[in-house]
Amino acid sequence: MYINPTLLQICGPIGIRIYGLMIVTGLCLFMYLVLRDERRKQYIPEYVFHTAFFYGVISGIIGGRLLFFLTEYQWDEGPFQFFKLWEPGFSLLGAVIAIPPVVTIYLWFKNISSLLFFDIIAVYIPLLQAISRFGCFGSGCCHGLALDQSAWWTVMYEHPDSLAPLNIPLHPTQLYSAVASLILFFLLLLFSRLYSSKRGFIFGFYLFGEGIARFVVDFFRMRSEYEMTYGLKIFQSHVTYYQGISAIVSTVGVIMMIISFVYSEKRASKL
Repeated sequence: MYINPTLLQICGPIGIRIYGLMIVTGLCLFMYLVLRDERRKQYIPEYVFHTAFFYGVISGIIGGRLLFFLTEYQWDEGPFQFFKLWEPGFSLLGAVIAIPPVVTIYLWFKNISSLLFFDIIAVYIPLLQAISRFGCFGSGCCHGLALDQSAWWTVMYEHPDSLAPLNIPLHPTQLYSAVASLILFFLLLLFSRLYSSKRGFIFGFYLFGEGIARFVVDFFRMRSEYEMTYGLKIFQSHVTYYQGISAIVSTVGVIMMIISFVYSEKRASKL
């Protein structure tokens, strides 16, 4: 697959890359869908969403960048490499972890329920993630394990600027993640109609689904040499740090769903 990760070179290291373009596309679609959401129109003023979106993007970039560097050990060029945002290196899971506490603080000052807010936006987050994964696929980052021989579903990168190993059949784990995110998106669309009255359930289900998807896909993703040497091993399979974090995220999601059901049942019994 001969895809140039850089679509347009502007000046020096600055250019338009597939990964960045897909993230911007996903963010624009996400913002458009949330602004059109009827529950958002009813409960969340537009200016509040815009401000929360801004804080979410900033905290997401910092969290995603930080988790990537902490787990992938990309400190060869010193700490300033962290600030080179035009270079690849981002963890969607890190963004998922960083955004809620920051946005919750802002919503607290605005006297708006953070559970309601995240229930509304959680429906569309997987769509944003799916689009971003196509950017990963074009750039060659987040690539899968190498295979002994190619098959119809494997991918082989050929462009020298690709972040994946060249001319080796690989698991297309970026596409695995994209498909998982799309499935989660459609499930959340359905559940948002069935359980909209249960505060926190939709966001909890998103965390549960996202954690499970990442945990499973990571068995097919390339692991760092450090993780292979010092990582946890269960049933002859190496468990990555991301899988450990994903398990925690899923557990938090399950707890949120249980609390949401219990609280809604108690509230209904009092009526």
